[in-house]
Amino acid sequence: MTRSRRPNPESTAAQQPLLRLVLLAAFSVNVLKTRLSHPLLRRTTLATRLLALATIRAGRLAAACPVACCRPGLPALLLMLALPAAAQDPGSPNPEQLVQALASKVDLHEQQLMLPDAPPVYHLRYHLMQLQQAQARASFGNLLSSDASPMNVLGVEVRVGSAAFDNTGYGGWESGFGRRGLPDELSLRSLDLASWRLTDSSYKEAVEQFARKQAAFSPPPDHPGDYQLGLHAAGGSISQPSLEQEQLARLARQLSAAFPTDGSLELGTVIAAWEAGTATVVDSEGSALHRPHAEVVLRAMAHARSEDGALISDHRSWLLRDPSQLPTEDELVTSVRELAASLQGWAQAEPLEDEYVGPVIFEDQAAVELFRTLLVPQLEGTPPPVPFEARFGPLGSGFGLADDGTTGARLGRRVLPEGWTAVDDPQRLPEHPASFTHDQEGTPAQAVELVTGGIVRTVLMSRVPRKDLPGSNGHARGSLGSRFAGRVAMLEVQPNRALSERRVLRKGLELAAAYGHDHVILVRRFQDDTVRAQDRTGGAMSFMGSDALQLPLPLALVRVYADGHEEPLRGAAFVNVQRWALRDIAAAGPQVRGSFLAPFDPGGTSFSPVVGMPTWLSVPQVLVEELELVPVAGDPRDLPVVAAPGT
Repeated sequence: MTRSRRPNPESTAAQQPLLRLVLLAAFSVNVLKTRLSHPLLRRTTLATRLLALATIRAGRLAAACPVACCRPGLPALLLMLALPAAAQDPGSPNPEQLVQALASKVDLHEQQLMLPDAPPVYHLRYHLMQLQQAQARASFGNLLSSDASPMNVLGVEVRVGSAAFDNTGYGGWESGFGRRGLPDELSLRSLDLASWRLTDSSYKEAVEQFARKQAAFSPPPDHPGDYQLGLHAAGGSISQPSLEQEQLARLARQLSAAFPTDGSLELGTVIAAWEAGTATVVDSEGSALHRPHAEVVLRAMAHARSEDGALISDHRSWLLRDPSQLPTEDELVTSVRELAASLQGWAQAEPLEDEYVGPVIFEDQAAVELFRTLLVPQLEGTPPPVPFEARFGPLGSGFGLADDGTTGARLGRRVLPEGWTAVDDPQRLPEHPASFTHDQEGTPAQAVELVTGGIVRTVLMSRVPRKDLPGSNGHARGSLGSRFAGRVAMLEVQPNRALSERRVLRKGLELAAAYGHDHVILVRRFQDDTVRAQDRTGGAMSFMGSDALQLPLPLALVRVYADGHEEPLRGAAFVNVQRWALRDIAAAGPQVRGSFLAPFDPGGTSFSPVVGMPTWLSVPQVLVEELELVPVAGDPRDLPVVAAPGT
C-alpha cells in the first residue's frame, strides 16, 4: 500500500486560520498520547518516535503562530506529558491469558452471533499461531535476501446448523473459515479486535454458505454428517524459539559459494529457513491446547541445461526440527559440491530415443517419491467437498479425488502386494518436525495400521466423517483458514520379504528379458517440481500426459546390464501410470527413508521449495513389473543466445 502524503501546513497557512491548525496539531498529539497508553504500543522507543514526529509537526505550526500558548516550547511540554503514558508497558500476555481471552470470545460469540432466520452456531474454534521466522537466500556466494520477523496469525472455524448438516464440505471459497494477521507485538486488545472482525465476517460467510449448500445439495439417506463432536483436549507445551539470523545468512552464503561459477550451472541457490513457536487451539467444546512447532528447512538447488535445451534440476535438502541436527558445515559444503558435479554429468547424458515398456527398479529418493505419489493419496480419507457449480466450472472438486470423481481412499482395496503393511504414527520420531502429539483440531494423534496383507483396512481421518468411518484418528492437518483433512505424517511401509539390491537387480533382468530387453531401467532420483519452478525461462512445468496420476521427471535414470555396467539416460517421462501400479511390485529391497514438504491441500501443488507440511516416509526399494517410459525432448529456444558469464 502506498502511503498518502499529507498537505504541508506551511503551504496551507495562508488559506486556513493559524489557530485552527495549532489546535488540530495539539489534538493530534493528545490522541497519540492516549493511544500510546494502550498495550498495543508497548515499546517506549516506538512511543518516543511517534511522539517526536507529532511534536515536530506541532512545532512547525506553533512557530508560525502569534498565539502565546502555541510557542515552540509547547511541543516539549506535550512530549513530557505524554511520556509517562508511553512508559506504562504492561508486557505481552502470557499463554494462560491468551487462552482465557480466546475462551471468553468463544462464549461471547456463541451467544451473540445470530441473524434473522439463520441457523445457529453449533461449533466455534480459534487457532492462534505465534511464530518466530527467519530466512536467508544466497546464490553463487552472494546473499540475495535475509530477514527475520515474528508471525502472529489468528484462524477461526465457524460452523452453523448442526453436526449432521452444516456449512462445511461444500465448494467455493467463503466457507466460514478464515485467518487474519496480528501485530508483531501481540496484545489482548489487538487479539480482541482481530477476533471480533474475523469472527463477524466468517460467521456471515458461514450463513451464506449454508444457504448455498442447502439449496444445491440434498444429503442421501446414508449421509454420515459433516462433523464429529465430543472431542476436546487441554494442556500441551510452549515453545521458546531461539536462533540467530546471522547464522542462517552466513550458512546460505557459504553453501551457495560451493557451486561452480564457470557457467555450467544456470542456478546455484541455497535457501535456509527456520520457524518455531506455538499453535494454540481453543474451541466451544472446551479444548485449550498448546502445540509446539519447530522446523528448519535447508535446500541447495541447482539447474543445468542440456544441449537440446532441456532443463535438468536437482537438490539436496535437510528437513529438521532444530538447527543443532544439521550436519557440520564441511559436510554440507561437500554435499553441495557433489550435487553440482552430479548434475553436470546428468546434463551430458544421452537422451532416451525409444519407448521402453518393462520392469523398472526404484532406489533411494525415487522409491520414496514413488510411494508418495501412488500410495499416499489412497490412505488419506477425508471426504472431498461437494463441488460448487460456478460460471467457470465446479469449485471444490479435485480435493483428493480419484479418476471417477470419488475419494481415492477406499477400504477393502488392494494397494500393495500380499503380506505388505503400512502404518502411520505421528509420534514415531519425536525429534522430526513431522511429529506431533495432537493434530490441528486438537485430537490426540494415533498410530494407525492402514494396510495389512496389502489391503487398505482404514484410512487417515480428520473430524469430518465418512460412511464407513465415524470420525478422527488424530491426523487432521492443513493451513489455517481451510478445512483440515486426514493426512500422512510419518508413514512406514514394510514388505513381507526384503531382498538384497543384487537379488532385486537379478530379478529385474530376468523380467526384462521376457520383454526382449538386455537391460533393466533403474531410477534413483526424480526432479522436484518446486526446484524446477525456479527456472529462468518459466517453462519448467512437469511433463503433462493424459493420466490422472503423474510421476515427476526422472533425473538419475540408467540402463543396467547383466555385467553390472550402467548407461546414464535423460529426457524421459513415465506415462500411463495407474494408482494400482504398486500391486505389481515384483520384489522389494532394503528400506530407504525420506522427508519432504507436502502441499497443505490434498492433491494440491506447491511452488515454493520451503513451504508445506513436513512429512516422513520409510519405504523399501522396489522392482515394479511393468511401466512405460517415453522420450521427452528439450526446447532449443530455452538455450541462451549468449554464453553464461564465466564460460
